[in-house]
Amino acid sequence: MRADEGSASLPPWAPRALVFDLDGTLVDSRHAVVEAVAAGIEDVLHRHGLGDAPPSSAAVAAAMGLAAEEYYRTILPAGLQHLAAEVQAACTRHEVAALAAGRGCLYPGVLFTLTALREAGVRLAAISNAQSLYFHAALMHLQLRPLLQHAECHGDLPADGPRGKHTLLVRALDALRASPGESCMVGDRREDLEAGRQAGCRTIGVRFGFGAPHELAIADAVVDRFAAILELLGVARPESDERGAIGPPSAERSGTGLPPAGSAPAL
Repeated sequence: MRADEGSASLPPWAPRALVFDLDGTLVDSRHAVVEAVAAGIEDVLHRHGLGDAPPSSAAVAAAMGLAAEEYYRTILPAGLQHLAAEVQAACTRHEVAALAAGRGCLYPGVLFTLTALREAGVRLAAISNAQSLYFHAALMHLQLRPLLQHAECHGDLPADGPRGKHTLLVRALDALRASPGESCMVGDRREDLEAGRQAGCRTIGVRFGFGAPHELAIADAVVDRFAAILELLGVARPESDERGAIGPPSAERSGTGLPPAGSAPAL
């Protein structure tokens, strides 16, 4: 059920903190990043004089969300596994160059939604399984960093410490000074939602990312457009044009909210 189609009976819930996945949740990586990965792989194949066919765009997109090392092991065929580190470095260079050239983009509504959440006093963070160079370049070039109180990725974690989305989420909550019970994890892949559940957070799945529909079945709620998060949580939507320019500030709340864990309305 959509929030604008009769879900006002959902119980109110005012989160203190929201933690977002990056690719497939905030950043639409279907074109710039997928193309950059393909270009990086082709660079390495050419450098070594190899005629192997690069992985398809569908295979590259399907693996989005995995930790960087696992990602490249997944998309490369067995005969190219020994080049995974070199491929990763080449792809990262292409990703950062694409972002600097303005080829990256956010999903519609991201900037004004995050702004509205900030105006409502919600603390915001972004976490990712990506490497540091790409992650921080994306935050900078796509104007996300000023809206976030915390941002950390797989590549930022200490090499000798625990890894994974759950670790990143726990660290984010600590940085935001928010308890799991008053926080929510938002993502497009099952790992995002499992991390939220494991930490004791509510979870919101997004349909427009890279995850398959069955991955979102464990979410407490599911949205099919980013701005629906405001409706779900009862945060007033600021006036905005299609480019995400922010209108007059507003922090008025309505009576909708996130449902009890286990039910998953769609917005």
